[in-house]
Amino acid sequence: MVRLADLYAQPTANDWSEAIKWYERAARNGDAYSAYQAYLIYAGAGENRRVAKNFALARQYLVRAAKLGYEDARRQIGSGA
Repeated sequence: MVRLADLYAQPTANDWSEAIKWYERAARNGDAYSAYQAYLIYAGAGENRRVAKNFALARQYLVRAAKLGYEDARRQIGSGA
């Protein structure tokens, strides 16, 4: 799931709507990296990804990533993000 999401997220594919589906699926199955990637996409980091910004959902994925042990997420929550 993660590899497929990463492939869709590549600049050559640039299919963020497909990428987010697979990141969310992997995050629901306990993958911390995917939860963090879903957070980034919903927070609107970077270029327009054809996925609507959703800060509430972004926060949920950030918290999930932190709970699953993703260090970048833990640092962001610790800094008040």
